[in-house]
Amino acid sequence: MISTILTPAINFENVETQSESMLTGANGAQCAFLESCLSPKTQQSPFLITHLVQPRDFKMIQWATKRVLDFALTIFGLSFIIGLLVLVGLIIQKTSDGPIFFKQERIGLHGKRFFMYKFRSMYTDAEERLEELLENNETNGAMFKMENDPRVTAIGRFIRKYSIDEFPQLINVLKGEMSLVGPRPPIERELMSYEPWHYARFAALPGMTGAWQTGGRSSIKSFDDVVKLDYQYIRSWSLWKDLVILFKTPKAVLDARGAS
Repeated sequence: MISTILTPAINFENVETQSESMLTGANGAQCAFLESCLSPKTQQSPFLITHLVQPRDFKMIQWATKRVLDFALTIFGLSFIIGLLVLVGLIIQKTSDGPIFFKQERIGLHGKRFFMYKFRSMYTDAEERLEELLENNETNGAMFKMENDPRVTAIGRFIRKYSIDEFPQLINVLKGEMSLVGPRPPIERELMSYEPWHYARFAALPGMTGAWQTGGRSSIKSFDDVVKLDYQYIRSWSLWKDLVILFKTPKAVLDARGAS
């Protein structure tokens, strides 16, 4: 069971002196440092590492501003796309059996659980069929990715290609469970493949888009590389960086980079 109330058991020796060298990115040595911050006892509660991974020059006012920006941009965006969302929902309802929305428990900030929403893009037995498809996983880490996933519906292929299936996550943003920009939230079974240092990506609110998506996710096959991008984003976080990623996202979506 994942808990959001943790008892620290981290060895902080040399953390302050070494952390300065970690601000420029995430390479192998930095990842080794993250893992060294976890004592054997703490390995049982690896979300503790998220309390070491804080943005540079952290100020509460910056996080508050990020939250206000998320809320304002979400309301503004919904006013333009509400008609599209209704149309997509009607097509899903007419073309396949099952609900319009797909709700799945995900792991967010500091290990907190929440239900993430999507337009349903798969048949209703998709979760039951996953086990038989795991050998076709195209990534070498915790995520599952398959180019021609047979569980995806016809309309599902289109809305996944252009990330339209992600739009209901704007509800999660309004609720404060997600941000517009941040690491993608995993499902619990993916944590079974995590190394301790991978938990650094839970030091920020999960996002609808991020460095991985705008950088061309189809070219990134290693989950380690995904985590390094997330870690670099968190450590060097700024409102300007969020705005740059948001600006790049429409082009990445229209290019359908990395969509399956």
